[in-house]
Amino acid sequence: YRPIVYKTTDYGETWVSIAANLPNESVNVIQEDHKNPDLLFVGNDKAVYVTIDGGENWTRLKNNMPTQPVHDLVIHPRENDLVVGTYGRGFFITDISPLQELTLEVLDQEVHFFNIEPKVQWVIPRENVVSSQNYSGENESYGLIINYYLKNSVNSDVIVRVYKGERMINELRGSGSAGLNSVEWRMDARREMTEEEKARWKLIYADYLEQPYTKFQEVSYHDFEFDPPNYQNVPFDPESPEHIGIQQPPGDYTVKLSVNSLEWTRKAVILKDDWYIKYY
Repeated sequence: YRPIVYKTTDYGETWVSIAANLPNESVNVIQEDHKNPDLLFVGNDKAVYVTIDGGENWTRLKNNMPTQPVHDLVIHPRENDLVVGTYGRGFFITDISPLQELTLEVLDQEVHFFNIEPKVQWVIPRENVVSSQNYSGENESYGLIINYYLKNSVNSDVIVRVYKGERMINELRGSGSAGLNSVEWRMDARREMTEEEKARWKLIYADYLEQPYTKFQEVSYHDFEFDPPNYQNVPFDPESPEHIGIQQPPGDYTVKLSVNSLEWTRKAVILKDDWYIKYY
């Protein structure tokens, strides 16, 4: 009932313990990241622990994962996600891209803007029943996740702006809390709704309250047309519509992070759904 974790750098001639500050629990599995060899994950009978310095310091990966025996870990080579197999609660999946870039040097910076992972703009057929409707669980976020690190909390606004060429198409507000933070860009351009659009949406939303799923799908996607018409053109807050999101096409975009009047820039890429097959 203690952590036994060793590493070797000479093909097994000598071994060094990297258990460090792991709790007194037996370790069931260990995985080394495929991009950053100093990024390691272990699973014991209660949780997942991570180290960014090759095992000198370990931290529990928590967030919304309950206390569970972790029996297996896999890092998906394409999706760049950590897949956690548990005994009793199925499996959990989390994006580890910011951890791959997180080093002791990064932690010493006041602000760090992480590279943005490309995201496929999945095409979801609405007319046909799909097998995923039987899936019992939570899907990952639809949009691109924009991660940044703050060494200390900031009182000023943290602003994320998205550009298509020279034109700003969206502006998001982020948290000013110390540590790792993220905002989601849902691949859309943001604009204010006209008074006519607001009035029309209120009529549609009244129908939606009566028949939440079917009516909302039929009316908002096929009748509530904007310029250009697109099924993603629905208000951010259906109950109090003020802004509209117009889905943007696959391609390259520029994202700028603004903190304390300083600015950092990263490239964002929306990928086309090459798996989608249109039968009609």
